[in-house]
Amino acid sequence: MQVKYDKSIKIAGIGVFASARYGLNIWFDNSKIVSLFNDPDFPSLPFEKYLKVPYDGKRSTQALLYDSRFQDMLIKELKGYNVLAYKLIEVPSRLASSGVNFISGAKSMVQISSKFENKAWFRRKFLNSGINIPRHKIYKWQDLKTDEDFYNKLRGNRKVFVIQDAVLSGGKGTSIVKDFEDYKATVESAYNAQGEVVVSDFVSNSQDMSIQGVVTRYGIFIGPAQRQIVAHPQLLDPSIKGSDLFCGVEMRNSDQNSTVHQKLTKNAKIIGEELQKSGYRGIFGVDSLVSGNEVHTIEVNPRITGATPLLTVNYKEGARVPFYLLHILELLDANYEIEDMSHGNEYGDCSLVIPRLLAGAGSLGRMKGLRTGLYDDKLRRGGDFLDAGDEMSGKRLVFSYKPSPWESNESQKMASIFLWENALDSNGNIVNSVQEVIEKITEPLD
Repeated sequence: MQVKYDKSIKIAGIGVFASARYGLNIWFDNSKIVSLFNDPDFPSLPFEKYLKVPYDGKRSTQALLYDSRFQDMLIKELKGYNVLAYKLIEVPSRLASSGVNFISGAKSMVQISSKFENKAWFRRKFLNSGINIPRHKIYKWQDLKTDEDFYNKLRGNRKVFVIQDAVLSGGKGTSIVKDFEDYKATVESAYNAQGEVVVSDFVSNSQDMSIQGVVTRYGIFIGPAQRQIVAHPQLLDPSIKGSDLFCGVEMRNSDQNSTVHQKLTKNAKIIGEELQKSGYRGIFGVDSLVSGNEVHTIEVNPRITGATPLLTVNYKEGARVPFYLLHILELLDANYEIEDMSHGNEYGDCSLVIPRLLAGAGSLGRMKGLRTGLYDDKLRRGGDFLDAGDEMSGKRLVFSYKPSPWESNESQKMASIFLWENALDSNGNIVNSVQEVIEKITEPLD
């Protein structure tokens, strides 16, 4: 695909870690990144240097936006810039009238995304659309009683079933219920007793899979089949409450153009067309459970997805869809042309892995870590960023999430690790290429 656009557009990304906004520097000549932490190997404007004292607030983009000192910095550094965040955000009134244009903060887009992301609304909308959705019923949390008689009626003849909060994401609010104790604990910890909950069949022997698309004025473009790595015991401790269960994504060459890929694509197009009718523009991801050749679609996320960085790192001009670029151009309502719409979904085998600190592992501040950069098969650092080219076999691109000496929490992300091979072996274990990076990151300081 070939896209013609104005590369001089002033564009900026904001977030906790600078490398999480990778991609702006590829497509725009006037790009900036404002981050909380300083990464000496990734050009950015770090808030921690601006403050000159440790930041003691919550580590999220939204929390930073509500900090008056961060607002001061944005007004000073980004006046006249178009600012993009990873997720949809609420823009404080002071910033909204400051001359800084937040392109991800349009109220209409927030409303559309929130509606489609709601798991109860999604099921009502797409139940009879030709998409295979697991058998389910929708309740109010407050209607789920915690006595065994109600539990037995809810379970029916199922040995296992799933309870999902309608609005929580990232695996939060989703419980696999195997017995009454599981059920009772899930109901008693409900996020919002007034909200809705989806009770559905459990799809056994399934693989979490997803597919990314982008809604544009020129049509809807769909990408490769993706295998999600969720709650992997070598990468995440699911017992840590509040953990985001997403641990990465694989794109396997053998999955592309398969029966499953065709079904994922068909479902994504149906959902993408509804998003388009609603006025949505930009990236969206569709999550499914795949058992054999059966695809059970469970939700849509109209926003940048966990797979977007992997697709961005592996973008090739003229050969693949520039999802992130099209997302930005659409949110900007910029003038652009797609001069050549031809593209393929052949990415070879490539992966993104996001390991987190396990319970009791200690603080990243007391570990050696790895600098952001490109590493060879001996973990020798050979570059700051991924250079264009196809000879990436055996190499690993690491985006470090090691903060300043401040204490880090359990389950904190350690890094984003990009590989040009499968991340999991045939038994579902992480491959040596991943394990070696994790071991290097967690080496204790002398």
